[in-house]
Amino acid sequence: QVKTEISPGKGPKRPADLERIVKILRDVNYRGYVVLEYEAEDEPRDAVPVHLQRLRTLIA
Repeated sequence: QVKTEISPGKGPKRPADLERIVKILRDVNYRGYVVLEYEAEDEPRDAVPVHLQRLRTLIA
């Protein structure tokens, strides 16, 4: 499960480092599903397709 934003400690939310996450998954030869979790404030109908396309591009 990959979140689009993370909130480290008490700091402000920031975008998740999808490049790093995909690299970690590749390094361990992960071949399963990747679930995108979206909890940001922007409208999900607009934002989720953008995040999915970015994730698909990185995984391809």
